[in-house]
Amino acid sequence: MSGFAPLSGVLRYRAAAWGILAFAGVQVSLTAAGIPTWACPIRAATGVPCPGCGMTHAVAAFARGHWAEALRLHPLVPVVALWGSLVLLAAVLPESPRRRFLAFTERIEGAAPWWPAVVVGFVVAWVWRYSTGALAHL
Repeated sequence: MSGFAPLSGVLRYRAAAWGILAFAGVQVSLTAAGIPTWACPIRAATGVPCPGCGMTHAVAAFARGHWAEALRLHPLVPVVALWGSLVLLAAVLPESPRRRFLAFTERIEGAAPWWPAVVVGFVVAWVWRYSTGALAHL
């Protein structure tokens, strides 16, 4: 694999996948239960919501099957849900299918570097949400 491959780099390490799942699971579960969690450090420092603001609430709504609410909270929640599903697969697959899965993700990531599109998507969504006042409730 050549170049910057953030997804494959994380998926390669089962412990990293489990760590991400554990942190995200606790964060989303507490948020869904209405318990205050880790606040956005960018918003805390600047007073301006970041491009990811609202994602935890969006993932919690998505997990409950409230897809319209999830998309209203953050339009890129399907991307994060897909990424989370891939991380879950990397964590739980037995070793032989896991190796094939990792080879597949590395081929896909090498053939079409998707991360610049995701970064641009987050920035575009943030500008749109910020300019329309959609971030005011967060």
